Amino acid sequence: MIRQNTDAAENAERGYMVLSLDFELMWGILDRKEPFAYRSHILGARKAVPALLHMFDQYRIHATWGIVGMMAKNSIRECISQKPEQEPAYDDPNLSAYEHLKSMRGGYRMKGFCLHQG
Repeated sequence: MIRQNTDAAENAERGYMVLSLDFELMWGILDRKEPFAYRSHILGARKAVPALLHMFDQYRIHATWGIVGMMAKNSIRECISQKPEQEPAYDDPNLSAYEHLKSMRGGYRMKGFCLHQG
C-alpha cells in the first residue's frame, strides 16, 4: 500500500528520492563475451525484486522500473515473429538483441530471458 502525505511543509522538510531501476535479466548483458557465465546472478533477480518491492513499500520509497519488452515473450520464435520491421542500427552488432536472436535457433523457452520463466 502506498501512502501519500498531503502536508506540504512536512514533505519539504523530508525531501524526496526516486529510484529508477532497469530489469533486463539476460538481455542486459548480451554484449559481454560470456553472458551465460552470469546466469545464476541474473536468475537471482527473481528473488531480489520481490524483496526490493517489499522494502520500498515498507519505507515508502518511490521507484520506476524499465523492463525489456522481449521479456514478456514465451520463446525466441515469438520474439522474432513480433520484432519491429525496422530494427535499430548499431555500430557494434553485439549491442543488438535482434542479432542475438538470429543466433538462437528453435522456439524453446528462454530461461533467464523471460519474466515468467523460473
